[in-house]
Amino acid sequence: MKKTLILLVFASFLSTTLSSQIEFGMKAGLHSLDLVSESIVLPGSDQDFEVDFVESEYGFQFGLYTRIKLFGIYIEPAAMLHSTSINYTLDEIGDEGVIGAVRNEKFTNLDIPVMIGFKLLFVKAFFGPVAHLNISSASDLIDIPAYAQRFDKATYGFQAGLGFELWKLRFEAKYEGNLSKFGEHIYVGDDNFAFDNRPSRIIANVGYRF
Repeated sequence: MKKTLILLVFASFLSTTLSSQIEFGMKAGLHSLDLVSESIVLPGSDQDFEVDFVESEYGFQFGLYTRIKLFGIYIEPAAMLHSTSINYTLDEIGDEGVIGAVRNEKFTNLDIPVMIGFKLLFVKAFFGPVAHLNISSASDLIDIPAYAQRFDKATYGFQAGLGFELWKLRFEAKYEGNLSKFGEHIYVGDDNFAFDNRPSRIIANVGYRF
């Protein structure tokens, strides 16, 4: 009887301790994409097309996270939906000269970051890998003959940043780099085209702990 009572007390203590070390919440925020690169030339049937990155509009993020505290650090996996809109200049290079136009591309990804964080003075520092899973896309570049989009099932990058807490709110700013070149989803026929540089993002999020 005493052993049973001791086990029940220990199990209750362990359950309370573990529950206090696990946090659930949601996040929302904005991000901007930075890409400075040379143009790419896409071949057409009658003329070539030169594509230049112009700018990206601010994208939106929303998702859920869980934070597990362990030995003075925390591990925070999350699932974040994010939308991105990109503007290009598309120059048609043919016998009549160069004809310029602005084209837009939009895509939605599911980001799965897994951050490892620790307290640094009065803020928290964190870093870790992130996977991008493409969900949907739409592009004005479809006017190019034989143009096609073939997004990889997953691309990968990394994130690092700082944040602080106020009541149940979580504020954070982070930098994201990617391991894949931007534009690798662009195909003309069976040929793949991509910008020279890898894209990076600045992300600002506000989270709420349930």
